[in-house]
Parts: sequence; C-alpha cells; structure tokens
Amino acid sequence: MAENDVFQTTDALPYGFFQLDAEDRITVWNRWVEDKSGRKRGEVIGRPLREIYPEAVKLHHSIAEVRKTAQPLLRSQMLHQYILPIPLPSGHLSGFEWMQQECHLVPLDVQGGSIAISVRDVTPIVVGRNRLLTLQKEWKLAKNTAIRNTQRKTEFLNVMSHEIRTPLNAIHMFCTILLSEEPEKLSEEQLADIRGIQQATQDLTNQVNDLLDVGKIEAGKVTLRTDEFTAAELFESLNRMLHPLANNSKVALVFEPVKENEVIRTDQNKLSHILRNLITNALKFTKEGFVRVSSHRTIESVVWRVTDTGIGIAPENLNEIFEDFYQIENEVQKGVAGTGLGLSISKKLTALLGGTLNAESVQGKGSVFSVSIPLERLGLK
Repeated sequence: MAENDVFQTTDALPYGFFQLDAEDRITVWNRWVEDKSGRKRGEVIGRPLREIYPEAVKLHHSIAEVRKTAQPLLRSQMLHQYILPIPLPSGHLSGFEWMQQECHLVPLDVQGGSIAISVRDVTPIVVGRNRLLTLQKEWKLAKNTAIRNTQRKTEFLNVMSHEIRTPLNAIHMFCTILLSEEPEKLSEEQLADIRGIQQATQDLTNQVNDLLDVGKIEAGKVTLRTDEFTAAELFESLNRMLHPLANNSKVALVFEPVKENEVIRTDQNKLSHILRNLITNALKFTKEGFVRVSSHRTIESVVWRVTDTGIGIAPENLNEIFEDFYQIENEVQKGVAGTGLGLSISKKLTALLGGTLNAESVQGKGSVFSVSIPLERLGLK
C-alpha cells in the first residue's frame, strides 16, 4: 500500500494509531495522535519513539515485551504511569493532567520487528469509574451511619420504654386493687375516674409496647418459634381476647367458620399479634356495620382477611399507612389513641413469617387487610 494510502486509511480511524519499525522509528502517525499530542506528522516520521518521548517508560517496556514474546499486548494508563504522554487542557473537568489511555500493541512482522500501536482515550471511563467508587464509598458510609443511628434509636427506645412501663404497671395495679377491693366504699364518680385512669394507663402501655416491638424488629432481636395449631384455635383465642373490645353495639365482630382445619406450623404469637393489630384497628375506625375475620387456603398460600365497613382509606394514603408513626389526619383519628405503629409492626412481622400484608379500601365504605403466607412456610403441602 502506498504511503499516502496508509495515512489516508489510518487518518479515518476514530482513535490514535501509529507504527514503529524494527529500530523503533515511527513510520505511521495518524491524524488523531497528531491532533491530541500536538506533534505534527512531519516532525515525528522517521524518528525513534524514545527520542520523542523519553519519559514514556511504560510504553517502551511494553514495546520490548511485545518484541520478546511476539504476542499482542494490552496496556492501560492509570493516572500518571504514562503510556503515550498526552496532556489534557488546563482545568479539564476530569481533574487529570494527562489523558487516560488504553493501548493495544500488536506485532506486525515478527522477523522485521515492526509494531502497530492503537491508543484510545478512556478518560471519561476512568472518571466514571472513580465517581462510581466515590459514590459507593459515600453510600457505604451513609448506610453504616444510618445503621448506627437506627441502633442508637432502638437502644434509646428500649431504655425509655422500659423506664416508662414500670410506673405504668404500678398505676394499673393500684387501679385494679381499688376497683376489686371494697368498691362499694367509692362513689360512682370516683369509680368512673379510676376506670378512666386504668384505661388511659392501658392505652399508654400499649403504645409503649408498640415502641418496644419496633425496636426489637429493627435491632433484629425478634426470634421465631414453631408452634402447631389450627386456624380455628387461633380464631377462638382471638375471639376471647378481642370481643370485650367490641363494645359498640352497632358493630358486630364476626369470626367466620374455618373450612380447612389443618395443623399450621408457624409462630402463633406473631401471627396472633398481626391479626390482633388489624382487628383492633378495624374496630377503632368502624362506627357501624361489622368487622369480619376469615381464613381460606389457596393453591399457594393461606390467606387471613380482616374486612370492615369503616371509614375507609383514601387511595393516596394506601401506600403510606404501613410506614412507622404514620397516621391519617381526620376527625375520627383525633379521638383514637395510638402511635401509628400497629400496621408497620404487622407488616414487618408478616415479612418475618415469610408472608405479605396488603390493603384494599374504598373511602367511606370500608377496608380489607389480607395476610398471605406461603404453604411451605406454614408446614403445609
């Protein structure tokens, strides 16, 4: 190929290309290298590369290695270990002084010793990689900071919750004693006041217990045990526990008969806690109608549902109700005691059991909360 044809062909390449003869003299120097290096073709053709770039030690060593092995070689420039020293414009956004490169060295003629070298600008790639490494470090630091903060918050909540619960238990006990021992000595007004104090104490105790539960879950200190029970036994236990709370004559608490009465193997206390939270929530926000609890088996899971005819939830709030401390602002909510942790705790406990908790609702008509746990997590086939 004629010399002009070689130059014309190599000048069309979108990367740097030059060629050396057996004496390391430059025989080809394409337009890309000319433009990036600032060295014109006429200045370098026929001259030894070492004479033009004596400081390019890495490149000279690479050339010697290719001649020795007669094998192609790939070299990447890392920061200031020069391949072909090409300065970047002053104040370049990368922050580098020199172009970051990737070079391929290929022996063209083993006997003659000529070598072709291509040079690609990988500065943007290096910048992107370094930025990614920086972001990864920042993310790891932020993650570790968040974990430490969560642990500190959990420890604080645990300590404070225990400190608060001790006097609450004492107040509750004294109220119980006053109501059980010779209540006839107290007036109706005094009895009403004591019952009010007892109820307020119980409400506050429940809220403190919610804080403790959240702290344990976030700290990973919740352990699961395997109990054996049936859905009917679970419903019977919940019915005994919660029926006293269904004190609104306009609201019926209904536990539907269980068709599949198989033995379930999971943590009964955790599952009971989940359903208890959902049922008490439904009772709080249902002024008339019913709260219905049901259980049925599908092909893949057992689904427990709590259906109510309460005030319902607006579509824009459905994705937020499972967040910690989230409470919907409405007139009914103002009259209901709570921390806004019940649904959050239920969601987290359901996940620990290997299931999912979902909500459907129509504002003004009611809601359906569904707990679905795969059969294999319940010991069922």
